[in-house]
This record gives sequence, C-alpha cells and structure tokens, in this order.
Amino acid sequence: MKRNLILGCDPEFTIVNGDGELLPASKFFSGGGELGVDGNSALAELRPGISINPLELVGRIASLLEQGYQTVREQGVSNFTFLAGPIGAGERPQGGHIHLGGASLTAVMLKNLSAITSALEMSFFNPVDVLRRRSGYYGKVGSFKRKAHGIEWRQPVSWLSTPEIAYLFLASIKIVGDNPLFNLGIEDTEVVKEATENLSQFSRLVQDADLFIQENCKEVAPLITELLGREKKFYIVEKESWGIKCAQ
Repeated sequence: MKRNLILGCDPEFTIVNGDGELLPASKFFSGGGELGVDGNSALAELRPGISINPLELVGRIASLLEQGYQTVREQGVSNFTFLAGPIGAGERPQGGHIHLGGASLTAVMLKNLSAITSALEMSFFNPVDVLRRRSGYYGKVGSFKRKAHGIEWRQPVSWLSTPEIAYLFLASIKIVGDNPLFNLGIEDTEVVKEATENLSQFSRLVQDADLFIQENCKEVAPLITELLGREKKFYIVEKESWGIKCAQ
C-alpha cells in the first residue's frame, strides 16, 4: 500500500533581542495569514501552505522567514535572533506540527512516526530540552489530532533551524505517511546513541527499499549521513543557511 500524501505544516519560533530577552511575536505579527501568531502571543507561526513536495514547502518557509526578519527590522529592532528547537525564549515550548492530508492512521504508521520523529529530535536537538518539552502538555510521543483533511502530527519540535533540518523532518514524515503498512523496524527511544543508530538504519532502509513516490524525498539518506557527521545540535534559526539577506 503506497500513497502520495499532501504535506502541510505550522512550525513555531520565538524572538530574542541582543540581551537574550523575549520579544513577543504579537508585537510584530498579527494572528492570521502565512506569518502570524496562534494562541500564544510569544510564539510566531509559519503557515506555508500545502504541497506533495517537501522541497517546495522548504522554499516557501525560506521566503516567510525572510519576510519575518524584514518585518521585525522595520519595527526598529536591529539586533535580534529567531529561536528554533524544543524550548524557545522565555522557556516557551515550541512545536513543528506537520499535517498529512488524506492520511488514515494505522498502528504501524503511528509507531513509525513516533520512532522517526524521536530519532530526528534526539539526534539534532538538545535531548534535555526535547524531554523537557515532552514533560509538559506539548510534544508527547505519539501525539496527533485527527482533522478533516487527515492527520496533524504534533510530536515534532520546531525544526526551523536550517533548511536541511526542515527538509529532513518534512520528507521523513512524508515517507512514513506514504507507506502506512511498511514497518521501519525501529523503536522510539530517549537515548541519544540509540536515536542516531535508528536514524542511520532509516537512512540505509530508504536507500534500499522502494519507498519513494515523490522524487524529492530521495535526498533524505545522504542528508542524514552528512548531518550526523557534523555532530552538531541546532538551536537558532540560522539566517545564513536560509539565505536570508535582509537580517543583520
């Protein structure tokens, strides 16, 4: 059974000034639209629309982030940073919810979603902060909501650090959603070493198995190898990586 699900997302970030102090997102962005706030005035939220192509969504996100930087600068703030990851400024939990349009959830798919999301989170973000976010209301393993369009996958942290990290989350979740009966053979874990091993196993699997409908998901395996080799944890939205030129 193979599908070609439509992706959507609404990743969050917080804003800090040069002294590390929280700047409420509602000071710069309104509630609705592609760049706004939702429920918590401290958090900004991107809504880049929908696509079957993860790379297309990443491109739209880059444009929205640049728009966000420009908007903050136009309000007279010159020294500021956007924060990604599990915990943002002011100890705010941050999410990177991913929507799977047309999805019906199977037990295997839920297990796979939980395992690959944990592998990505624990490998590329501060594991202490990942677990802190899970200890509250948000980001619990296996967290989802059924929607009219399909499934809102609510476990992921904010993955806006770089376009590569954003692509890995979107494309990996799409691979799992497109193959709801295929067992990845990995388990959710809170141990970093096991998480990176799971991610490496996933990388090998997607190279060998015929899991791809969308051609643009085929960069997942080499990108996992490259990013694991950096042994880096991601925190901020790296404007240089996103190609943002208007920001300081």
